[in-house]
Amino acid sequence: MEFNSVQELKEFVINEVLQAYADRAGKTLAEVRKLFESVDWVKEEVMDKVYEISLQIARNQGFKL
Repeated sequence: MEFNSVQELKEFVINEVLQAYADRAGKTLAEVRKLFESVDWVKEEVMDKVYEISLQIARNQGFKL
């Protein structure tokens, strides 16, 4: 998959993380997205996961971190 910008990649990763949480919780993506947008600890947890995934992507692309 190719992305035209860092923002597109970020949105994709956030959406994938939210979908994974929704699947595990038996909720819809819309329900989980609403929590993500309105509850600080949910946003922090999701963004921590996004950060981990971003680091892994960077490593896979050959960046030295």
